[in-house]
Amino acid sequence: MNRTVAQLVGTINRLAARLRGLIESTAFLGERARLTIGGAAPEPLGVNVADRIELPRCTAVRIPIDPDAPIALS
Repeated sequence: MNRTVAQLVGTINRLAARLRGLIESTAFLGERARLTIGGAAPEPLGVNVADRIELPRCTAVRIPIDPDAPIALS
């Protein structure tokens, strides 16, 4: 594989690892929060956040994805 193709594949992989969406709702679960994010995927995403964070509805967010980290889909 030549260098240009390898650079293109690397760029596409990095772009795929970043999602953008809007906060639809926030629910507090003790010491963490569950954010519902719309627009980042065909269905809204539920994201658990370690801290108690309050974001207004329609706040734009970016979701970085570590390609080496395990992801639980449910």
